[in-house]
Amino acid sequence: MFAVSPLHAQEAAREPTDGTKSAATSQADEGSEAIIVTGSRVIKNGNDSPTPVTIISADSLAQSKPTTVFEALLEQPLFAGSGGGKVGGRTGQGGNNNSIASLNLRGLGSTRSLVLLDGKRVPPQNLDGSTDLNQIPEMLLGRVDLQTGGSSAVYGSDAITGVVNFILDRKFTGIKLTASSGISQRGDEPIYDVGAAFGTNLLGDRGHFMASVQYRNDAGLQRTDRENIQKLGGPPWSMQGNGCLSSSVACVPYFISQDARDGLGTFGGLINSTSANPFNRYDFTQNGIATPFVGGTAVAGSNNQIGGNGAYNGQQVSLAAQLKMLQAFARFDYDLTDNLHFYVSGYYNRINQHTDLNSQRANGASAVTGTTNGFKLRSDNAFLPDFMRTGMQTAGITTFNLGKYFDVAGSPPFNIDWTNTNRYITAGLEGKLGGGWNWEVAYVGSRVTQKNVANETWSTARLLASLDSVLVNGVPTCWVNTQAQYTANFPGCVPINPFGPTSLTKAQHDYIVQPTDYIGTTTLMDFSGSINGSPFSTWAGPVNVAVSAEYRKLGYELVSNGPVANVVALDCNALGLLPARTSCVQPSSTNIGTAPTWPNGTAGRSPVSQKVSEIAGEADVPLITGKSFADDVRLSGAVRYADYSSTGSVNYLEPYKTAKFHALTWKAGLVWRFNDMLTLRATHSKDFRAPNLADLYLPGRTQGLATVTDFLTGAIAGQNGYNPNQQVGGNPNLKPENSRTTTVGIVLKPAHNFSVALDYYNIKIDNAITTIDGGSQAVQKACYDSGGSSPFCSLQVRPSGYTNTSTANNATLWYTASPLNIAKLSTHGLDLEMNYATELAGQPLSLRFLGSWQPTLRSEAPPSTPTDAAGVSIAKLRLQGMIRYNLTDKIRLDWSTRWRSGLKNVDPLLGAQVAPGSLDVASASFSNLNISFQPQPNYEFYFNVQNVFDKTPPTYVPIAGTSALASGAGTGGVGFYPSDDGIGRYFIVGVRMKF
Repeated sequence: MFAVSPLHAQEAAREPTDGTKSAATSQADEGSEAIIVTGSRVIKNGNDSPTPVTIISADSLAQSKPTTVFEALLEQPLFAGSGGGKVGGRTGQGGNNNSIASLNLRGLGSTRSLVLLDGKRVPPQNLDGSTDLNQIPEMLLGRVDLQTGGSSAVYGSDAITGVVNFILDRKFTGIKLTASSGISQRGDEPIYDVGAAFGTNLLGDRGHFMASVQYRNDAGLQRTDRENIQKLGGPPWSMQGNGCLSSSVACVPYFISQDARDGLGTFGGLINSTSANPFNRYDFTQNGIATPFVGGTAVAGSNNQIGGNGAYNGQQVSLAAQLKMLQAFARFDYDLTDNLHFYVSGYYNRINQHTDLNSQRANGASAVTGTTNGFKLRSDNAFLPDFMRTGMQTAGITTFNLGKYFDVAGSPPFNIDWTNTNRYITAGLEGKLGGGWNWEVAYVGSRVTQKNVANETWSTARLLASLDSVLVNGVPTCWVNTQAQYTANFPGCVPINPFGPTSLTKAQHDYIVQPTDYIGTTTLMDFSGSINGSPFSTWAGPVNVAVSAEYRKLGYELVSNGPVANVVALDCNALGLLPARTSCVQPSSTNIGTAPTWPNGTAGRSPVSQKVSEIAGEADVPLITGKSFADDVRLSGAVRYADYSSTGSVNYLEPYKTAKFHALTWKAGLVWRFNDMLTLRATHSKDFRAPNLADLYLPGRTQGLATVTDFLTGAIAGQNGYNPNQQVGGNPNLKPENSRTTTVGIVLKPAHNFSVALDYYNIKIDNAITTIDGGSQAVQKACYDSGGSSPFCSLQVRPSGYTNTSTANNATLWYTASPLNIAKLSTHGLDLEMNYATELAGQPLSLRFLGSWQPTLRSEAPPSTPTDAAGVSIAKLRLQGMIRYNLTDKIRLDWSTRWRSGLKNVDPLLGAQVAPGSLDVASASFSNLNISFQPQPNYEFYFNVQNVFDKTPPTYVPIAGTSALASGAGTGGVGFYPSDDGIGRYFIVGVRMKF
């Protein structure tokens, strides 16, 4: 940007206003390099592109934020709700690492935009199809093109909201060395980054070789290290209240609390029994010693309390995930003849991430036990104090519930270690046929392995078996080990003492927890070919056309250390966990079970695959040239047909299913350049996103008993022996999402050193894939009203259709998070860009301004009420301003400021159910400064300050949004808005050398 390249593609082939050459112009000067115009195979001049393209040089990104390219791109107003980087660690079970660096154009989800490397698809890291930008070889990056219009007709699936194309500096020669180190003002989160690159011409300058290696170590940061993000040493911030949703309890609008606690559980253990129990509501505040529970102020409609001695799940959550990254890249190309060019390139990338999550200790007030009142224990428990045992048995109490949050000194928090290993290779031939015709054939192959280790995973079976202890010859013993038929199920069972805050020993802790792990493997094989040229000319000039074809196969497999245990859930009887003795609930008639054996484990994924065949055509037709009213007018168009075939199963219990679908997409664009000062442009396209392997075959996994009411039969889960199961999983019957995108823009250049571009966009997506809870009342009603024909009926399993209302026809299984083509998404807005270059005191000065106004981001997912995330989970107005000024010939200053508008943070479904203004999020801005000193042409030293004013982000509760948008929103803990800076002032020093 700035003094390196202009903003828009239509300016890419002109000289920038400061006298330096743009990226596209520099490529043209190389002679042997074709100009790359992102979004087209036939448009060779950026002036002729009807689609808005923001061009950002690698140098500009490095000067503004010398961390990673991804983190620098996050500051662009085009992105909303992106994940990874300093956004903080999040959970990632089911084959997905949600801490990867993924960009989100317009807040419509990272999988609705396409990531390319030199115009070729970058392989996904996750089963959900998301791509980790940390694998891009940054040392040899030339520029990044952000194309913000629909481009499925040119590139295929996923390019609904646009394309992010990373363009390498393919003719780099010399040696480049970099080193940097950073640390926060508070002395934490140290970062070290070193890299080297080499490039040279070979074989009489007919060949070229270049390679790079880079290593980065980011120590990460916990939320507990920032008091403004997480109250230190106490209960986490959380949203409380009932939103006045029920007429049966007092109205308590949602509000934020820093001291919310569980009213049914404590760290020592709280007895929740009947009034007949003489020790009801006694709390083990010390090991073996119980006193009456000291409660706080109850929150209506929940079991929570504000204050008191209730327990809470500590929030040892990563503010920035630990990251160790090694990149290695190499490329060789050679002119076999004057008309035939060969190239091959590849990279190896290894990324280690460590993310701390909520403490997720097993507790007696959670769904893991099958009851909301605690673990069910017997009054003859081996560790129960003698006087309490006697008192209960005298009162006729044989069982009682204990609300208990387990913890043990020295045990780590629940965390996840990820290791992604990416291997990528591409090779191709480029040739000339004469008469201006060119062709290319290419191959892309990749293999990504993702290893996940989730530490501190609780075994439900071991936990419940260990809690049921009896005295055998005065020695505490697991009851299951007193039964010959069950002993083999729990060898070495260690009885645990739950009565006290520190009663659990390390040996007891280690028996009921263990790491769970899986290794997921994603493969990509892609063959493509294209030919382009000019078959004829019109009165206005040559017509350029291109025809291309592509075949690719994407595969995925996930091997878990306990796949069957996570698909077929805990069977109480088979393991000897009798419901009469423990909190384990009797399996339902489906014999699937009641709760996963390892609640935080991940189900295995048997191999699944997706094959895609595509053919496309594109044309650029000049209509008018050299007229007083039109210097150049041209029409462009593209069309693509894609055929998909996917094979797999949702879980190990089902046969393989084949999903077949196809898509026909097109795009039309018009550019009217009146003169060098004024250009108008417009596009309209039909685009699509094919359901990926996660949408189709997400590993099915039983999540325990469904807490639903069957509105067809009137049965209520948990009553009268009705114990249905709930399950999540993919849907092999999904079809592609379809979208329509319109863009209209104007580019003004009133002076040689000043330009303005304003673009309007409108995106509408039909058949959008979103997850639906089949047990909700509205979804059930839609099914029954249709007589069984509604797609919502696929979210429940029952014996006898939808006319039998007897309890014999109770639903046995509910799909509580199943994807369906049921949503409609829409958004529109304006993008503004201004560039100005001049001199101040004889030194170059460049100014740049970017703005994105997005007044609506609407989702309709019947039967739910439509929602609008704009101004709620994404900021309506996002701005960025940048200044570059050379103080002297050797010292340069770069300043950037980004600003976002405030958020009401009121879910449209809640309305007045939130206390007015109580959850509003103020507008915020953050600034960066870079000072560069270049004593010699080959050396540059820099000092960078992030968040110059050490701004504290406003408190944010992500309660709004929809899963269809995948915009980072959804009910969760209190924190800060994803694009805000939660780290605080941060310093980076570094050096760059080039020889």
